[in-house]
Amino acid sequence: MCRAAQGANTVYQVYGSQGLRQARLAGFDAEADIAVFMRRGLHGVQPSDWDAFLEFLDAHFGHSE
Repeated sequence: MCRAAQGANTVYQVYGSQGLRQARLAGFDAEADIAVFMRRGLHGVQPSDWDAFLEFLDAHFGHSE
């Protein structure tokens, strides 16, 4: 997953974006155009997954209440 995100950087740069700004899996950066979120534990969706997903969406598409 992380290598795929790193590989996508080239395409993002062609279109003027920085893409992935994380040097490693730690340090989820919701503001980046490509972000990788990893957590400890088993497969399956956890509340922290939703929190990270919604943080990414808010950073890129705004937040309306």
